[in-house]
Amino acid sequence: FEGEAEQADDITVMALRFVGNPEDAPRASFAVVAANELPEIAKVRAGFEDFAEEAGVPAAVAVRFALALDELLSNIISHAYRDDDAHAIEVKAELTGRRLALTVADDGIPFNPLLAEVPDTDASIEDRDVGGLGIHLVQSVVDDFHYHRRIDKNVVTLIKELD
Repeated sequence: FEGEAEQADDITVMALRFVGNPEDAPRASFAVVAANELPEIAKVRAGFEDFAEEAGVPAAVAVRFALALDELLSNIISHAYRDDDAHAIEVKAELTGRRLALTVADDGIPFNPLLAEVPDTDASIEDRDVGGLGIHLVQSVVDDFHYHRRIDKNVVTLIKELD
Protein backbone atom coordinates (compact mmCIF):
# COMPACT_ATOMS: atom_id res chain seq x y z
CA PHE A 1 0.00 0.00 0.00
CA GLU A 2 2.68 2.48 0.94
CA GLY A 3 5.13 1.44 -1.79
CA GLU A 4 8.42 3.32 -1.43
CA ALA A 5 7.00 5.97 0.94
CA GLU A 6 7.86 6.02 4.66
CA GLN A 7 5.15 4.87 6.99
CA ALA A 8 3.17 7.95 8.02
CA ASP A 9 0.32 6.50 10.06
CA ASP A 10 -0.80 3.49 12.10
CA ILE A 11 -0.84 0.01 10.63
CA THR A 12 -4.04 -1.96 11.06
CA VAL A 13 -4.19 -5.72 11.39
CA MET A 14 -7.43 -7.60 11.00
CA ALA A 15 -7.92 -11.16 12.21
CA LEU A 16 -10.90 -13.36 11.42
CA ARG A 17 -12.10 -16.46 13.17
CA PHE A 18 -14.57 -18.78 11.47
CA VAL A 19 -16.96 -20.08 14.08
CA GLY A 20 -18.83 -22.44 11.81
CA ASN A 21 -22.39 -22.82 10.72
CA PRO A 22 -25.23 -22.00 13.13
CA GLU A 23 -26.37 -25.65 13.10
CA ASP A 24 -22.90 -26.59 14.39
CA ALA A 25 -23.23 -24.30 17.42
CA PRO A 26 -22.93 -25.98 20.81
CA ARG A 27 -26.24 -27.49 21.74
CA ALA A 28 -25.22 -27.78 25.39
CA SER A 29 -22.44 -26.27 27.45
CA PHE A 30 -21.09 -26.18 30.98
CA ALA A 31 -18.60 -23.78 32.56
CA VAL A 32 -17.31 -23.42 36.08
CA VAL A 33 -14.35 -21.81 37.81
CA ALA A 34 -12.86 -23.86 40.64
CA ALA A 35 -10.36 -22.92 43.30
CA ASN A 36 -7.12 -24.87 43.56
CA GLU A 37 -8.36 -26.95 46.49
CA LEU A 38 -9.00 -30.70 46.36
CA PRO A 39 -12.61 -30.46 47.68
CA GLU A 40 -13.47 -28.40 44.58
CA ILE A 41 -13.09 -31.52 42.43
CA ALA A 42 -16.37 -32.95 43.74
CA LYS A 43 -18.20 -29.69 42.89
CA VAL A 44 -16.83 -29.63 39.35
CA ARG A 45 -17.54 -33.32 38.83
CA ALA A 46 -21.15 -32.96 40.02
CA GLY A 47 -21.68 -30.02 37.66
CA PHE A 48 -20.16 -31.93 34.75
CA GLU A 49 -22.29 -35.01 35.48
CA ASP A 50 -25.47 -32.87 35.54
CA PHE A 51 -24.45 -31.27 32.23
CA ALA A 52 -23.72 -34.67 30.65
CA GLU A 53 -27.06 -36.13 31.77
CA GLU A 54 -29.07 -33.12 30.56
CA ALA A 55 -27.18 -33.09 27.23
CA GLY A 56 -27.80 -36.79 26.62
CA VAL A 57 -24.14 -37.83 26.72
CA PRO A 58 -24.03 -41.64 26.94
CA ALA A 59 -23.48 -42.70 30.55
CA ALA A 60 -20.34 -44.73 29.76
CA VAL A 61 -18.72 -41.71 28.08
CA ALA A 62 -19.80 -39.35 30.87
CA VAL A 63 -18.29 -41.60 33.55
CA ARG A 64 -14.97 -41.89 31.70
CA PHE A 65 -14.83 -38.15 31.02
CA ALA A 66 -15.61 -37.41 34.68
CA LEU A 67 -12.74 -39.70 35.68
CA ALA A 68 -10.42 -37.89 33.26
CA LEU A 69 -11.59 -34.56 34.68
CA ASP A 70 -10.85 -35.78 38.22
CA GLU A 71 -7.32 -36.75 37.15
CA LEU A 72 -6.62 -33.43 35.44
CA LEU A 73 -7.92 -31.38 38.36
CA SER A 74 -6.08 -33.47 40.93
CA ASN A 75 -2.80 -33.08 39.03
CA ILE A 76 -3.28 -29.34 38.62
CA ILE A 77 -4.19 -28.76 42.25
CA SER A 78 -1.40 -31.00 43.56
CA HIS A 79 1.45 -30.06 41.21
CA ALA A 80 0.84 -26.88 39.19
CA TYR A 81 1.46 -24.19 41.80
CA ARG A 82 4.63 -23.15 43.58
CA ASP A 83 2.82 -21.02 46.16
CA ASP A 84 -0.06 -21.32 48.60
CA ASP A 85 -2.08 -18.54 46.92
CA ALA A 86 -5.59 -18.98 45.61
CA HIS A 87 -5.76 -19.79 41.90
CA ALA A 88 -8.68 -20.20 39.52
CA ILE A 89 -9.05 -23.27 37.33
CA GLU A 90 -11.48 -22.85 34.43
CA VAL A 91 -13.44 -25.87 33.24
CA LYS A 92 -15.65 -25.81 30.15
CA ALA A 93 -17.52 -28.55 28.35
CA GLU A 94 -19.45 -28.33 25.09
CA LEU A 95 -21.49 -30.80 23.15
CA THR A 96 -21.61 -29.81 19.48
CA GLY A 97 -23.39 -32.28 17.27
CA ARG A 98 -21.83 -35.60 18.31
CA ARG A 99 -18.57 -34.04 19.55
CA LEU A 100 -17.92 -33.63 23.28
CA ALA A 101 -15.09 -31.23 24.15
CA LEU A 102 -13.76 -30.55 27.64
CA THR A 103 -11.27 -27.74 28.26
CA VAL A 104 -9.36 -27.13 31.48
CA ALA A 105 -7.23 -24.00 31.89
CA ASP A 106 -4.97 -23.12 34.81
CA ASP A 107 -2.35 -20.48 35.57
CA GLY A 108 0.13 -22.97 37.00
CA ILE A 109 3.69 -23.62 35.91
CA PRO A 110 3.97 -24.52 32.22
CA PHE A 111 3.45 -28.25 31.80
CA ASN A 112 2.67 -30.11 28.60
CA PRO A 113 1.16 -33.46 29.62
CA LEU A 114 1.66 -34.78 26.09
CA LEU A 115 5.42 -34.75 26.71
CA ALA A 116 5.12 -36.87 29.87
CA GLU A 117 6.84 -40.21 29.62
CA VAL A 118 4.49 -43.13 29.01
CA PRO A 119 4.52 -45.36 32.10
CA ASP A 120 5.63 -48.96 31.76
CA THR A 121 2.43 -50.68 32.86
CA ASP A 122 4.04 -54.08 32.33
CA ALA A 123 6.64 -53.43 35.04
CA SER A 124 5.95 -54.53 38.59
CA ILE A 125 4.69 -51.93 41.04
CA GLU A 126 8.07 -51.89 42.79
CA ASP A 127 9.91 -51.17 39.54
CA ARG A 128 7.64 -48.36 38.31
CA ASP A 129 8.31 -44.67 38.75
CA VAL A 130 5.71 -42.80 40.79
CA GLY A 131 3.28 -40.79 38.67
CA GLY A 132 2.33 -40.68 35.02
CA LEU A 133 -0.59 -43.08 35.17
CA GLY A 134 -3.18 -40.29 35.39
CA ILE A 135 -2.11 -38.69 32.11
CA HIS A 136 -1.98 -42.15 30.51
CA LEU A 137 -5.53 -42.80 31.76
CA VAL A 138 -6.80 -39.47 30.41
CA GLN A 139 -5.31 -40.15 26.97
CA SER A 140 -6.91 -43.60 26.85
CA VAL A 141 -10.39 -42.13 27.44
CA VAL A 142 -10.48 -39.61 24.59
CA ASP A 143 -10.20 -39.51 20.81
CA ASP A 144 -8.09 -36.37 20.78
CA PHE A 145 -5.99 -34.60 23.43
CA HIS A 146 -4.53 -31.11 22.90
CA TYR A 147 -2.28 -28.91 25.00
CA HIS A 148 -1.14 -25.37 24.46
CA ARG A 149 0.23 -22.57 26.57
CA ARG A 150 -1.94 -19.48 26.12
CA ILE A 151 -0.05 -16.48 27.46
CA ASP A 152 0.09 -17.48 31.15
CA LYS A 153 -2.22 -20.49 31.14
CA ASN A 154 -1.96 -24.21 30.51
CA VAL A 155 -4.92 -25.23 28.36
CA VAL A 156 -5.82 -28.89 27.93
CA THR A 157 -8.64 -29.93 25.62
CA LEU A 158 -10.12 -33.42 25.54
CA ILE A 159 -12.33 -34.44 22.61
CA LYS A 160 -14.58 -37.46 22.23
CA GLU A 161 -16.62 -38.24 19.12
CA LEU A 162 -19.87 -39.83 20.27
CA ASP A 163 -21.31 -42.74 18.33
